[in-house]
Amino acid sequence: MNDNRHAKKLCNGYFIYILLFVYFVLISGHVYAVDESSCKVCHSENAVEHEQSVHAELDVTCVTCHGGDPSDPDSTAMSPEKGFKGNPSRLEIPDFCSRCHADRTIMAQYGLNVHQLEDYKLSDHGKALYNGDTNVAVCTDCHGQHRILAVSDPRSSVSHDNIARTCSKCHSNKELMDQYGLPSDAYRDYINSVHAKPLHGATQATATCAACHSSHGASKPEALAVQNVCSQCHSHVREYIKNSPHHELAEKGVMSCESCHGYHAIKSVTEQKLLSACVSCHERNTTATEVADNIYSQISTTRKDYTEALKIVDQLEFERHFVQDLRGRLEEAKMGLLEAARDIHTLDPRRVEERLVITNAVVDEVHRREEQYRESRRTWNIALIPMWMFILVLSFLLYWKKCKDESED
Repeated sequence: MNDNRHAKKLCNGYFIYILLFVYFVLISGHVYAVDESSCKVCHSENAVEHEQSVHAELDVTCVTCHGGDPSDPDSTAMSPEKGFKGNPSRLEIPDFCSRCHADRTIMAQYGLNVHQLEDYKLSDHGKALYNGDTNVAVCTDCHGQHRILAVSDPRSSVSHDNIARTCSKCHSNKELMDQYGLPSDAYRDYINSVHAKPLHGATQATATCAACHSSHGASKPEALAVQNVCSQCHSHVREYIKNSPHHELAEKGVMSCESCHGYHAIKSVTEQKLLSACVSCHERNTTATEVADNIYSQISTTRKDYTEALKIVDQLEFERHFVQDLRGRLEEAKMGLLEAARDIHTLDPRRVEERLVITNAVVDEVHRREEQYRESRRTWNIALIPMWMFILVLSFLLYWKKCKDESED
């Protein structure tokens, strides 16, 4: 009887052990399937980078890109039979990424376009790559490999504030750029330009590499295309040029914006630019330079008067005069100067003069107001003379009376 009980307990124990063994085998296989831990065992650094990426946030896993079976702890996890793709070559990377990024169904979920690969193939980078030149930029050179961040993320290598620095990794490499006959000082020039100035402050740069050259379709614009590129932001200037003597040359591609402004080292434009830019093509003492001198004289004189008017208003405010209305008027005057500067592109002195009418009118108004305040001060000072004389006489009489009273006592 006791032997039967013992045998029964022993059988129950074996049965429980068998159940536990089967349970743990099934659970361990399930764990490998969901957390892809077999990838992390060997590729821990890549896994850490991936966890910080926008792909991880959107549940894009190792398998999504590289295939394979991470639930298999053996080397068969990386077999071609299980769809393993491994590490693509540089030549394969654009097509590798486009498996998702050119899929409308996938990209529609995130509101992203699907033309990156098409644009890239038309770019200078893409044309060179598909001709066998693997030195040119591919997706991973700009976006990274595993720690890929959204463009809107300020930490991203392709964010608005970082894109120029990212481009410079290749385009500041003189040895590399010399192979293609390209300058290696583009980033140095750009970072000191008017376009990059906001980068040194609290606001974003006004224009980055991608704004002018495009991102995935990056190419060097031809002379005829430059004015189209610039007019994306400077829309009015294109209309001004249409009414100028330069229009015909611009249409032929003989000259464009960079003829006067340069490429990457674009500086803040002042009227002094007329004196140097024009003579780079036109000889001195010609009709062209006379027009330039006329426009320069008008704008520089008005700017000087405007600057003086600003100082006058500052002084009046310091003297506790009401000048808020003049502040507003000076903003109008400033706009007149800016519009006149844009009208330089028309090369029409009369049009520039018309733009400066409002500025000159405001300057005159400031001088009139200053004269009114000064005249009021002079009138007030003159009015005070009899009062001060009365006070002095009264003080003298009071003093005299006091002395007389003391002598009588």
